[in-house]
Amino acid sequence: GFAYLVAIAGIVVERKTAIRLMRASLPLILILVIAGLSTLWSDAPGIAARRSIALLGTSLVALSLVCRLGLKGFIETIGLLFMLVAAWSAALIVLLPEYGITPDRGWKGFFENKNELGLNMVLGMVMFSCVGDGSHGIRRIFQIAALPLFLVLVIGSGSATSFIVAVTLALLFLLALWSRARQSAKPALLGALVLSAAALAAILSGIGQNEAFGALGRDATLTGRMEIWPRIIDAIGARPLLGYG
Repeated sequence: GFAYLVAIAGIVVERKTAIRLMRASLPLILILVIAGLSTLWSDAPGIAARRSIALLGTSLVALSLVCRLGLKGFIETIGLLFMLVAAWSAALIVLLPEYGITPDRGWKGFFENKNELGLNMVLGMVMFSCVGDGSHGIRRIFQIAALPLFLVLVIGSGSATSFIVAVTLALLFLLALWSRARQSAKPALLGALVLSAAALAAILSGIGQNEAFGALGRDATLTGRMEIWPRIIDAIGARPLLGYG
């Protein structure tokens, strides 16, 4: 609550910049409005209200920081935080495995479970791709070193969803580098992209369905999810537009 009050105070101080940014963020404002209104039809209005307030407060904190730091400075700051989180988690896994590794040998770093570690490392990869351009010196070295660290932590976490998203992001990152590189560097980047995609395709095509799911720590039912999905589809059909709050 205190952080939200500080954010509101910062927005009042930088109100001209805040108004300009809000005008450019109408889709985000629409999402916040829909989230707040969803308490009217939610099956759990109390939970919907609390989470809507938390979403609004978090958005105000982000707006306040962007007003103060600028968009580039904000992204760089968040990227640096993710790098520190990755380094801290890696240190726990290596030096204090009783705290950094789960009983089933999945890595969780200083998070509560492996899925949270995988999710945050994927977000770190997104930040890395956003702040990669235009940096030089020590900052550039840290950013280059961060990407393989994020990937290693995603793989070690054993989070299947995070792994798939991380591989997709890595391929897209290579594609983006290729599209913006100098003509002389394009063949090397294109080769790396093609080889990476071919290696992934060969791995997936060379193993059966059960082995593929097993490699991701899942069974053919995705740990029971496939049994739930038909019921979820029926529920979506009942409230296709407004959902359940």
